[in-house]
Amino acid sequence: MTRLSIVLLWFACFTPAQTPRCVEVEGDRILARDFAVSLPGFGGLSPETAIAPAPQPGVHRFFRPFELAALAHRYSIEIDPDAGVCFERQAEMLDRNRVLEAMRLALPLPDLRIEIVETSLYPVPRGRLEFRRESLATPASPRRTSRSSGAATSSTATAGVLGFGRGF
Repeated sequence: MTRLSIVLLWFACFTPAQTPRCVEVEGDRILARDFAVSLPGFGGLSPETAIAPAPQPGVHRFFRPFELAALAHRYSIEIDPDAGVCFERQAEMLDRNRVLEAMRLALPLPDLRIEIVETSLYPVPRGRLEFRRESLATPASPRRTSRSSGAATSSTATAGVLGFGRGF
């Protein structure tokens, strides 16, 4: 029995703690209101206070207890000294139909033929897809096709640039 207890204790020491579900953030900054979801001490700050940059889409950002202690000291708030929190940026996979619709809105030409060869396999920030006519390159010859790039925008800021050169 003692041997079993020692083995179980040894495994418990090296087993990672269960990671809490990450808090989703909307824009390119993690705000006080985002921290307040998991750590009520941040609720005393103005909700729009920018605390840290948001992670890239599809990436988790973990704040360990020592980082949170530094933030608590900086903002003069009380938090659980053993707390940890995780954030992720709201993201989604590109939908070909949405990409096509955004391209057609940018180039409202009746005889326009658009063919999407490929899109990104990585998540992109949630938001409105936008293609600008200015980003459309002039074809080298009438027989060649043109390439364009787009952006996924949110209500707060441009969330990221997507382009054919990067698999879009």
